[in-house]
Amino acid sequence: MDKGYIESFVAATRVALVEMFGIEIECMTPNIIDIESEYKNASWDFIANIAIGGDFTGLVTLNFEKSVASRIAAIVNERENPSDEEIADVVSEIVNIIAGRAKANMQDEYNLADKLVIALPIVTSGKDVVSYFPKNVKRLIDIPFGIFGDQRFEVCVAFSTRN
Repeated sequence: MDKGYIESFVAATRVALVEMFGIEIECMTPNIIDIESEYKNASWDFIANIAIGGDFTGLVTLNFEKSVASRIAAIVNERENPSDEEIADVVSEIVNIIAGRAKANMQDEYNLADKLVIALPIVTSGKDVVSYFPKNVKRLIDIPFGIFGDQRFEVCVAFSTRN
């Protein structure tokens, strides 16, 4: 995947959290990771998925530990101790913003016109949940972000291009 595509997701994540909600984040070094050995061994409590189709097909995931997702939801909703349902709603909205902004960035940067579409987000929560990616995708781009000092979350992007 072109470095510009990664930047589209980094910029979109900044819009979703910094510009819209005033939550400071720091982008760490993106990595290409193997889905089977590295991603599925990660431990997350909330995962929001959104599919992208068109010239690219794939999945964007937003991965959080509950403490991070809960703190974000408390800031967004302006109330302490959000329920799991409220957390899921906020996480869903954030992945939707990220995917929508990244789609617009890629359409503008790479002249894709209206050749990309995004689906509705799906949120999964529980202990050690994982996402399932299309079978033809073996690796993904993992974009880690620092947040709230020493905590982190990840935006993962798995795409294949159509010929």
